[in-house]
Amino acid sequence: MATSAEIRQQLVAALCSDLIGPGWDDMARRHEQLPQPPSVWYTTGFLVPHVFQQEAERPGGDHQPSYADLAGEDDSNDAANRLEKKERDEDANDSLDQGNKRRSWFPSSLGMSFILERGSSLEVTVTWGDYLPPADGDDPRLWLRSPQKAEQSFTITGPGGSNDIPLEPNPEGLCLRWIARPAPKKLGYPSDQLSVSLFLLNKRQPPESNQIRHRDPHAAFQAELSVHCPQGFPPRRDALQNASNQDNDEALAALQYRRDFCFASGHNVAVIADGVADDRPDRAFTLTSTWLPTAEVMRVLPEPPLEARNVPMGMEALADLSQSHQVIDRLLPMVKAYRGWITQQPRHPVSDKDQNDTAKQLRAQAEDCAKRIEIAIQLLSDPLVREAFRTMNVVMARAQRQRSAFSTKVSPDQIGTVEGTRTPGWRFFQLAFVLMNLPGLAQPLSDQGRIDRESVELLFFPTGGGKTEAYLGLAAFTLVHRRLAHPGIESAGVTVLMRYTLRLLTLDQLGRAATLICALELERQERAKAGDRYLLGEWPFEIGMWVGKAASPNKLGGSGDSDQNSTHALLTKWKSGKGDRPIPIETCPWCNRPLQHQGFHLRPNKQKPDRLEIYCRESPAPEAKQEHAHMGACPFKRATPLPVLAVDEQIYRRLPCFLISTIDKFAALPWVGKTSSLFGNVSHYQLPSGAGVAGFWGPAEKAVGLRIPHGRLLPPELVIQDELHLISGPLGTLAGLYETVIERLMRPTPDSPPPKIVASTATVRRAEVQIRALFGRSQARVFPPPGPEREDNFFSRTVDDPNQARLYVGLSAPGRNLKGVLLRSYLGLMASAQKAWDDNKAMGEKNPADPYMTLLGYFSNLKELGVTRSILEDELGAQLEEFASNRAIEGVENPFAKRRRPEMPEELTSRVNTAKISETKDRLSKSYVDKQKLDVALATNMISVGLDIARLGLMVVLNQPKTAAEYIQATSRVGRQLSGNPDANKPGLVLVLLNPNRPRDRSHFELFPYWHQTFYRHVEATSCTPFASRAIDRGLPGVVVAMARHSEAQLTPPKGAMAADALQRIKGEIAEALQSRCRAAGAADDDHSQLLPTEVRDQVIDLIEAWWKLTQQPEAKLQYWTHEEKGSGAGLLHTPLDTDALYASDGYKQFSTNWSLRDVEPTLPIRLVNFRDEITADD
Repeated sequence: MATSAEIRQQLVAALCSDLIGPGWDDMARRHEQLPQPPSVWYTTGFLVPHVFQQEAERPGGDHQPSYADLAGEDDSNDAANRLEKKERDEDANDSLDQGNKRRSWFPSSLGMSFILERGSSLEVTVTWGDYLPPADGDDPRLWLRSPQKAEQSFTITGPGGSNDIPLEPNPEGLCLRWIARPAPKKLGYPSDQLSVSLFLLNKRQPPESNQIRHRDPHAAFQAELSVHCPQGFPPRRDALQNASNQDNDEALAALQYRRDFCFASGHNVAVIADGVADDRPDRAFTLTSTWLPTAEVMRVLPEPPLEARNVPMGMEALADLSQSHQVIDRLLPMVKAYRGWITQQPRHPVSDKDQNDTAKQLRAQAEDCAKRIEIAIQLLSDPLVREAFRTMNVVMARAQRQRSAFSTKVSPDQIGTVEGTRTPGWRFFQLAFVLMNLPGLAQPLSDQGRIDRESVELLFFPTGGGKTEAYLGLAAFTLVHRRLAHPGIESAGVTVLMRYTLRLLTLDQLGRAATLICALELERQERAKAGDRYLLGEWPFEIGMWVGKAASPNKLGGSGDSDQNSTHALLTKWKSGKGDRPIPIETCPWCNRPLQHQGFHLRPNKQKPDRLEIYCRESPAPEAKQEHAHMGACPFKRATPLPVLAVDEQIYRRLPCFLISTIDKFAALPWVGKTSSLFGNVSHYQLPSGAGVAGFWGPAEKAVGLRIPHGRLLPPELVIQDELHLISGPLGTLAGLYETVIERLMRPTPDSPPPKIVASTATVRRAEVQIRALFGRSQARVFPPPGPEREDNFFSRTVDDPNQARLYVGLSAPGRNLKGVLLRSYLGLMASAQKAWDDNKAMGEKNPADPYMTLLGYFSNLKELGVTRSILEDELGAQLEEFASNRAIEGVENPFAKRRRPEMPEELTSRVNTAKISETKDRLSKSYVDKQKLDVALATNMISVGLDIARLGLMVVLNQPKTAAEYIQATSRVGRQLSGNPDANKPGLVLVLLNPNRPRDRSHFELFPYWHQTFYRHVEATSCTPFASRAIDRGLPGVVVAMARHSEAQLTPPKGAMAADALQRIKGEIAEALQSRCRAAGAADDDHSQLLPTEVRDQVIDLIEAWWKLTQQPEAKLQYWTHEEKGSGAGLLHTPLDTDALYASDGYKQFSTNWSLRDVEPTLPIRLVNFRDEITADD
């Protein structure tokens, strides 16, 4: 039986044989006979005569077809024809990218550049294939391959160049040529080293005839250049490593990548370096060209060294230990092992002084981390902290059992006892991360707690490593500790605020978090019934989804409401089969049964509901009952509704303890007065057990119920910002400005501790600068602290197993239309995956080919995706059915199998509604034996974060994405089901199609192995400038109005916009807050004008004065916006697109405000002219 790793290699081999052809060692195909000309049969890998390069465009009129006409695709490929004529491979997002508009030529040469010591000798081997055309009258008409090999040796003693070095008896044939120059001293090369470029050229004389049967015999197919140097090749030096102005990230990279070297750069090809020994990684002995380069990105395993594995990781075991001080003794070995590891670093010698200084800094950071973990473990001597820690483990284990049961089809209580399942447990870094943050959450007023609260924790871990569980554990501890420390109603309200940038992220994380909240609510109810001494409050634990109305409704509505986007209207349509479900939750978060419309109820009645209750109703279908029978009866079936809120009105009323939102939703703060309640700014409450409406009432409406002690709820205590790298550019800039309001609302008094902020990402650069601009915090602490060796930071290590690595394959085909190459690649991968599936068909769902049966296509923009979709719809199905038979070669085993016509591809893009995205995600998780399986899914950067489907194993990327971070994040969506057990290991395969006419794509292809070996180093820094002048123009009015409205009770209601006296009282306070934030965000350091904070203050005062003047106008009647509920008068706020003449007048025009943080100006290209020259007035 083949493993998935072996099948992955079969796919790569099939792709290579299909697109390029046989190499020298392919004995079965060395003398193959092709039924078509080789330039038609193969896509790339050949060299045409240098005076006969054919332009890859389709000729008009009666011209003979060029190479591009038969570029591995049939003449019937109308979609590809359309594309070449209309699209010309232009980048939809980059009008300056002129590379796509150049004429594309087939290559006549290939080569490589490397470093060589003077006097070194080179042994060069060149292999290729010549194809003899069929003679006139032959039937069948077959092209016969003739394998060729030539060897040359020479010594390069100094700078200079060579004449042509012939490889064939005919001097006008294939030849070598080299050029040597002194290696640049400014990069630190010794004086005895040369920079050498070696080329293989096709100088064959082409025929006079342009017919393909006369042209192809003069081309060299499957051309390969291999160079061996007995003295070895020194490494090429990285300009980044030699830069004198390295920032902290680059200094860290210089240390961690000190043993990773680039030995050559290809020209039209990539280069593989061989002969590199572990004890001497700075010397290679053989360099070989390749048309289809591969690179392995090793798996990062979140496991500590062996000496730390006696620390208990099981959640239930830790819960039992936490009933006494015994848990402290069992956890302290974690610290001892960590400190022992620190003393052994670095594992490899560090000779460079700057790198040694960096290593010392890393040791200091690791020591500080060890100290924090130790302090946190000792804190468990506090009974309240220990009980919160115990309860956290109980509910996390319970939630993990439920979610494990979803996929394993095993009863939750059998998880850990049935083969193939694991007892709920932490990964080592997750537990350490939770522990080290306990002081800041449990004792924020202590010295250590105060330091922790003022710092931002950045959880920096590769995708798929388990970051979500780490911060869900923190959230569970925070929720429980707050209820234990404050038993009254004041501990209710929003406690944890989790923010994302994309709705796909929000949807994906909502399911996991909702399962945890279900576990917490069940624990609360059980303790209340049992009379436990550690009760968890009277108010239920609930989770809210606060996102845009495209994903969930803003209003409940009612039978008399005309709003077609209200919950009532959407629910009515769904129940009648005329629309999608009103909220994007398809299955019960506790038992995974599909939610039925019979379980959705508006209470207390449909005429004027105050809440939407969702119950888990089981489908009456026998097969559905059987599918979920292992989950048992759902506790949220009848008496208790699911603790999930997704309607804005209900969220403002019930204030869920855990709030998940998209970051741009906070633009609603100045517009909606009720948003004030999310920060604990409420004064009255009514319990669910009461006769009236249960909920909380704040200053935006008339109070109902009992008064809250101390006049308000506690503010949120924990902010989780996932995928920090996405909070950049225009979105990050405005988000940083609105953070001023959010921070102020979370600190109702000067003595209130700031919220604990936890951010996470797998790709970030200059995080400290971004965090300071976003959150105004001067200290950012990365966890796990990096070690001097990138393969090991104690909490995780790299697994040196190619079978568990993600395999990247690069393809660049000069002279071919890239979309045609994409179609050919899709066909080859899908047909070869079908062959592997058929070979293992008897295994059913456990077929090792299953990860590769669904192809996930990734595109940088919607235009490329749309064009590709039309090609796939027109051509893929028709060609796929016949592909295996069309590619058969007599006497050679066919790597392809016939595959049925696939269904239309599905999309994961911004133009698809939320319900459809949720359905597509569900289908992607289905095995290929399932009726709902998917053959092809097409996606944009929506999937770069938040798509966590373990089954997926195959991705094709069209063009290099704009940033390294996007590339890493997107390609990490495949190959997430990894294991040391070969049968359970499902590694990922990523094919990257690169455009040779784009300089960046070409560079990535020619340096493919090295770039992937070090691609985390190439992550770009992000931009976040909240106090830039244009950001202030666009965002400051909304920020000022929001701060005023939510800081003073008189100003909060709709009619509060007229509270002139309150404006005067609060004016100076708001101006001071924004001035201080400007300084804290780093907008006024040595490199920036010190006048900026003062200018911000003056602008704030001017805005409030303008507002005050509007309230003083005769017969003035003002509300916050024109259509606000229970308001009257003119609206103070308006959007930039509002055409009302009132908003062009003095006073009003200053209060232009967006409803979304994404409503910003598009990015504009800037072209630099007269570089290094003074621009004169004439210019």
